[in-house]
Amino acid sequence: RGEAAKALPYAQRAVELAPASYASHTLLGRALLESGELQPALKELETARQMSPEDPQPRIALASLYAKLGRKDDAARERREFLRIQAANKKPGEK
Repeated sequence: RGEAAKALPYAQRAVELAPASYASHTLLGRALLESGELQPALKELETARQMSPEDPQPRIALASLYAKLGRKDDAARERREFLRIQAANKKPGEK
């Protein structure tokens, strides 16, 4: 939301308190990404994806990060996986 600097200490604390939580790694990765710290963001988001491969949030954040890093094939793969997961999670009747 444009306030990554404010979120960063809380996200780091979340990982300290819950290192086995993919959500805490996703939060930290997104805050690092927004702060321009691409390599640390990559580590956190890839950790989150590994911990919870069927969660769409690390996938879409990784797609954005890979694009910034010039890794077009990886970005495209993560976008496809994000869309696949989103489609699989739709409830009957949702578009």
